[in-house]
Amino acid sequence: MAAGAKGRMMLTIARADTTEDYAAAARFCRELAELDVAHAKAIGIPHELVIALFHSGDDDLRQIYAPTDTRLFVATWAGSPAGCLGLMPFADTEMELKKFFVDPAFRGKGVGRALIDRALSEARDMGCGTVVLQTAVYLESAIRVYEAAGFARCAPFRPVPNELVATDVFMRRAI
Repeated sequence: MAAGAKGRMMLTIARADTTEDYAAAARFCRELAELDVAHAKAIGIPHELVIALFHSGDDDLRQIYAPTDTRLFVATWAGSPAGCLGLMPFADTEMELKKFFVDPAFRGKGVGRALIDRALSEARDMGCGTVVLQTAVYLESAIRVYEAAGFARCAPFRPVPNELVATDVFMRRAI
């Protein structure tokens, strides 16, 4: 978490609204894709598969997250973009977290947890009972933040290609 009241005042979480917000989120999504591809390549997973399954459409975030039943949040630290997180409908009373990324320069300051807390609050306000997410074993920092926010590992809630069975992590949290 941000240190002290002054640190919390430096951090803001807002729903993406401006061209700048979407551009910052798109940059974070590209960085996340690069990270995913690098880790996947190291364990023999084709980069085309990773991009197709997890990062297609990253350059069209405004269209994906503009509908009223979705959210894209952008964190800023003292006015600088620090991270992003998407929230999308998954099932009748479930939402899914997507596109979670915190700029390395802002990690350890509570940005990730603040993004998750905002997404959970919005999901609750939208009448959601459960939030789910899918991540990868090599995104250890993200998994720690998810677990600290009350998410627990669960059985896969969507089909997983054989190449990803050993790397995919599914998590769920009631809200």
